[in-house]
Amino acid sequence: MDARLFLSQRARDFVSDSGGAVHEDLLIGHIFGSTRTPELWRSLFYAVMRETPELRVRGDREWVLAEAAPQIDIAVPDFVALDVETTGLRPASHRVIEIGLIRYQAGEATDKLSMLFDPERKLPAYITKLTGIRDADLRGQDRFADHADRVQEFLGDALIVGHNVSFDVNFVNAELRRAGRMPLVNDRVDTMALAMRYLPDLRRASLDKVASALGLAPRRLHRAQGDAELAARAALVLFRIAAEQGDGSLDQLKATSRMPEARPRDGIGRGRALLDTDFLKTIPSKPGVYLMVDANRRVIYVGKAKDLRDRVGSYYSQPLGYTRKMDGLLESIASIDVRVVGSELEALMLESQLIKRYQPRYNKVMRSHEQYPYIRVDLSSPWPRISLAPEWKNDGARYFGPYRNRGASKQVVELLNTHFQLRTCTRSFKTARSYGSPCLKLSLNQCLGP
Repeated sequence: MDARLFLSQRARDFVSDSGGAVHEDLLIGHIFGSTRTPELWRSLFYAVMRETPELRVRGDREWVLAEAAPQIDIAVPDFVALDVETTGLRPASHRVIEIGLIRYQAGEATDKLSMLFDPERKLPAYITKLTGIRDADLRGQDRFADHADRVQEFLGDALIVGHNVSFDVNFVNAELRRAGRMPLVNDRVDTMALAMRYLPDLRRASLDKVASALGLAPRRLHRAQGDAELAARAALVLFRIAAEQGDGSLDQLKATSRMPEARPRDGIGRGRALLDTDFLKTIPSKPGVYLMVDANRRVIYVGKAKDLRDRVGSYYSQPLGYTRKMDGLLESIASIDVRVVGSELEALMLESQLIKRYQPRYNKVMRSHEQYPYIRVDLSSPWPRISLAPEWKNDGARYFGPYRNRGASKQVVELLNTHFQLRTCTRSFKTARSYGSPCLKLSLNQCLGP
């Protein structure tokens, strides 16, 4: 039997034997025999489930038998998917270099519009690296103003759908104003906000992460047309999930995805206002840790810095900021807390502790206590032992670190053990029984143990 068909059968049998409903993580663990890291298996899991029409997923990530699932009549709204590529983050001073527009009617793409524009300036290197668009690709292209009417005509009064759609609409509106046109006032639905609402296990709401969580193939390159299409496909799946939770009307979708800039207390931050020049002047140019907090007082990101002012400022004006805007981090910030420490090493240690404590959703799945190991020297017996430890403990041993490079730390431990012929076994040597038989290293005169 084909492996995928075999896994599909395992899924059907498990759901059926479990009463007709199983949470996704539990189902992944049963199918692949691993319950510890479901995220590693999720993309393959969705590939299997695409060939398992007998099962359906509900909005709460429970997989149920299709015949037992209620049939929900979903009225998919017509919309235009929008995405732009730009020369930076600021609509007032940066420019649109590419636009992708796709019209959807009854869930099907019916028309497309994709154009490159000459920004009349040199592209930053990080934009070229991110998008693959080069200065030569834009040289000789029309300016956005030359096609402003065409863009407005394509959009009309349609519902606009996009991922972090306010970013794209703000840039289009800035270009329209420069061209002497009225800005867009269209209703809009943001797939990033929908994903944060209906995919509660999602740690970061970047477009690729959302697509993978929904079983969609991620993009190969960050380009406007491809991003618009992927955002639209994600929206169609999220519309169904919303409907299954009773939020299927257009008004509910718009309300869920709304990101009001004037009222940060409603749950969305004012990150761009925080990152202006005056605010940055209040941050010291010293080593430390910064905590980004949303309007609900949740820590959503923790970072360390050798120079706090430079690092925090980079989120707005440098390539790091351009990358982070795709996650929605800037839009979610309500406040930034900085903690000054004495050295970069102290900042690293504090960052590790805070990530463990708060588990911020915008940090990568960073096992800080494992990434930065300590060298542990155990002096509790006459035969000392040196080893790597994931974290410092108050156990009487001496700890050195943490160290950035786990591989180099491991080599140091091995070198010390070899040079000083230290024992590497874990015997306690506290009782006669714990001594056991001599090990091979002792027999080879590679250990000075008892």
